[in-house]
This record gives sequence, structure tokens and C-alpha cells, in this order.
Amino acid sequence: MESTMPEVTNVLEHYDMECIDSERLKKGHSNSKFLVKTRDGLYLLRKYSKPGDVRFSRKFRNVDTVAYEHFVLEYAASQGFPCVAPLPNSQGQTITEHNEYLFALFPFIDGETRVSTMKVGLQSARLLGKFHRLMANFPIANQRPFWGYKTRIAQWFHQNEVGIGTADEIMEWCKHLEPTTETEEYISANAIVLEEALNALAQEFPADAYDQFPVVVNHGDYYQANIGVVDGQVNVVYDFDDCTKELRMYDLAKIVGYHAGDCGKKIDFEKARELVGAYRQESEISGRELALFPYMLFAEKVHLLLGVFGVVRSNPEYNPLGVMQMMLEPLKWLVNNRAELSGQFARI
Repeated sequence: MESTMPEVTNVLEHYDMECIDSERLKKGHSNSKFLVKTRDGLYLLRKYSKPGDVRFSRKFRNVDTVAYEHFVLEYAASQGFPCVAPLPNSQGQTITEHNEYLFALFPFIDGETRVSTMKVGLQSARLLGKFHRLMANFPIANQRPFWGYKTRIAQWFHQNEVGIGTADEIMEWCKHLEPTTETEEYISANAIVLEEALNALAQEFPADAYDQFPVVVNHGDYYQANIGVVDGQVNVVYDFDDCTKELRMYDLAKIVGYHAGDCGKKIDFEKARELVGAYRQESEISGRELALFPYMLFAEKVHLLLGVFGVVRSNPEYNPLGVMQMMLEPLKWLVNNRAELSGQFARI
């Protein structure tokens, strides 16, 4: 799905802009992003991928799913949240269709990402509290099309992914897998960890959570790779591609796991308490809701692993061994320590 200079030039014509130069940015795992130089300044052009454009990406997008993301950005920006809303084209639309792909153009705002200092973590947590508070009044009541459903949180994104399969289908495949590669051997040996995590979500996640606790639009991938920093201060939040309505702990668990632990393991509870305190400066949250911490991290890591297993299932030549190891080790720790973690977070 690599864009060429002529394609970028043609898309910019929909905005009545002349492209002087463009450069593909390395940021982003599935969608292509281009820094575009025009006579009016610098812009970011996003080209939304299709299932299979990138080997590990099977995410389905259409005009409705992308429009929902744009509505979230426009609303959040209008309320003073530091994000970048897409620009309208000459037809007044924020989505431009060209050569059967969807594009969006944004003002370019630079910022250093993956800054892992506690100072930045506290700013990020407080800003997340503001975002959740603002999104409680988001005027669109419906869930994002093809995204998220509450009955089986472990499959959070897999409604909108093509060719992955359900959790049951993937686990059944694991049970009968006859490994022929190192990747398949690793899957076969460790599938029991994923199965235990799925069982914990099914049996221990409170059945009334979605009735008892606020469900608001989440960023969906809220950690420092998507948070821009200038001179030690957070100045912009990027990449709302995974935004969807969910329990607030999905976003909060991810940012706390990032700054108070090793991407979700070996949690430092003093740091966790500080991060939750920063969040509470903008949004109140109860101990009962905080007790969901390990399960929401389960949900993130399980749906990522299900996605990777599902791609291997449909494409045996795909070799994500390193990625699986990076995700599975924290999941093992969470599975083994979930009861203690839940109790400790309930007391913060």
C-alpha cells in the first residue's frame, strides 16, 4: 500500500493544495503516514490500510468507522483536548477516497514520543482523566461501527478484523496444532496461558461492570508511543485509530502499566498510586473500578495475542515469534498475580 509522490499529489488536489515534497514517516504499524510539505506549511497525510496490506494487520475500516474516529477528534479538540482534528477537503469532508483507499489530512504537530519519565506519565494520566471526563458528554450515543462488544471483552477488536477468527476457533486450532515451525511450537507450548487468561476473563470479570461503571470513548492505545512531548510537557495526543466506547480502566490500565511497571508486570504501587491520583484530578474513579486493572490488561494482551495467533493460523509463513514472546511473558505474570493486583488496586 506504499504511496508514491504522484498519489500524494493527487490526494492533495482534493484539498486545493500543491505538494512540494513528501516523506513517509516510520511511525505507525499499519496505516501509512506522510509528512507533506506544501506552500501553506507542513501537514500529515494518513492512508488507511486494508486487511492484508501489512502481514499482521487484518483490521477492517470503512467510511463509517473512520468517520467515527474523526468525530471523536473533532469533539475532543473543540473541548480543549490537545489532539489534532482532520481537515476538510474541498467538498467539506474529512475523508478523501482515492484509488479505493481512504485518506485524511491533518495539521502537522511535532512531538517526541516514548518519553517514559514519571513527570510525563503523571501529565499523561491527568490528561487521560480530562479526556474521559469530556467524552462522557460525547454527542454520539452509538458504539463505533464494527468495534468492541462487552459480552466477551477478550475479543474487543476482533469483530473488525478480517480472517482472524473467534477466540474459540483460535483456541481449538491451538489444541490440534501439529507444529512444523518454531513459531508454531511456541504457540502450542504456551496456548495454555492464553486459555487460562480467557477463562479468568469469562469467570472472574464482574458481570455487572458495564452497568455499574462509566462507559465512555477510550483512546484505545493510550501510552507514550502516541503521546507527544515538547520540552518535558505533553503537547499532543496522536493516533485515535483504535478509539471505541469502553470501560475507562482500559485506557487507564495501559498507561499505569507502562509507567508503573514493565509494560504491565512488576507493578510499582507507589508509582501506580501517583498515576491514579493524577487521573483523579480530572475524573473520580472508585476502588471497585480500579480493581478491574489486571483484567483490562488481560483484555489488551489477550486480544493482541489472539490476533497474532489468528494471522499465523491463516498464514503459516508469518513468523512473529519475538512479538509473541514480548506479549506472553507479561500475560503469564498477570495471570499468576491477578488476585493480588486486583485487591491492591481496589485499595488505592
